[in-house]
Amino acid sequence: SPTNEWTDSISHCLRLSRKARYNLADELLVKYPNRFQEYLIDCTSPEVRGGFSRILVALA
Repeated sequence: SPTNEWTDSISHCLRLSRKARYNLADELLVKYPNRFQEYLIDCTSPEVRGGFSRILVALA
């Protein structure tokens, strides 16, 4: 699916770049903490929730 392709591409970049991980974490979790809830809890699309959770794993 397009969501999986997008998530795989983002995850690949995150694995290769510490700066990319830092910037994405800053944008997703620090500046806008409500996004965490929006993408994991409130989102009605299971594909988006799954993709976001895979990105969070790549950030760890």
